[in-house]
Amino acid sequence: MKLAHTKARQYIEQALDGLLSPELQTSLDAHLQGCAECRAFAADMAGLQAGLRSALHSQWPASGLPDEKQSELVKELQAQFGQPAGSQAGGRPGLRWLLAALVVAALGTWWLAGRGVAPATIAAETSTATAAAVHSATPTASATPVAGMPLLVAVPVQNVNCREGNSSQFEVADTLLQGEEYSPEARGRDELWVRFKGPTFQELCWVFVDNLDLFIDDEPVELADVPEELLPYADYPPTPTPSPTPTFTPEPDRLPQCSDGIDNDGDGRIDYVPGGAGDRECSSPEDDDEAR
Repeated sequence: MKLAHTKARQYIEQALDGLLSPELQTSLDAHLQGCAECRAFAADMAGLQAGLRSALHSQWPASGLPDEKQSELVKELQAQFGQPAGSQAGGRPGLRWLLAALVVAALGTWWLAGRGVAPATIAAETSTATAAAVHSATPTASATPVAGMPLLVAVPVQNVNCREGNSSQFEVADTLLQGEEYSPEARGRDELWVRFKGPTFQELCWVFVDNLDLFIDDEPVELADVPEELLPYADYPPTPTPSPTPTFTPEPDRLPQCSDGIDNDGDGRIDYVPGGAGDRECSSPEDDDEAR
């Protein structure tokens, strides 16, 4: 089963919690072998979990909080901050910063544990202490999905040209990279081309649909089955008028002077004539100099 980035990252989080089935773990392992970006994400998530647990453990033994309570609290904190509001599908910006924010907030409330306060209450205090910081550290997504709306993404099957219009007569405006996720913003009325805002130059450009895999909430879908509210129709730009091809008339091959019918040396005699009746300087019809 081919995994989109968003689904693979959900599986990474479940695997860290020990909740992933062997079958899904096999699919995840196959995806990670070919996806350096998701491998980096998995390393960040493992570092987040290990770093947070280490920081909390260094403070809470003095309060007498049992190990199982510490584990519960780590999971509470992960539940509170595992998916920052406004983060893009398929990505988790600022994980190392988020780890620091969580640790600082947790160290500020560790004394509650020594007073028998439940982990859920500590997590709520931590949420209050860090909510503003998490919000300010999370970049705004370029196309934030509307709450409750399905998420449509397009994944190129190879590096593909994104053109100014719907044929090779149009100039290449940008390039979409194989395996990356992009948000399409329109389609042609013939269901053959999909329009994007180019990732490099932020210009509108079109990609032929056969070069794309489309997913709605990580499920494969054909372009014709995508609801119009997710991907509206748009008119193609006018086909450019081709520049006229210049015509080229080759010059005829030039004849040698002794057979071109011209008195090239002005002596009143023309070309080679057998028997000496022509120009005396011409030794043959192929001679190219009447003057010598």
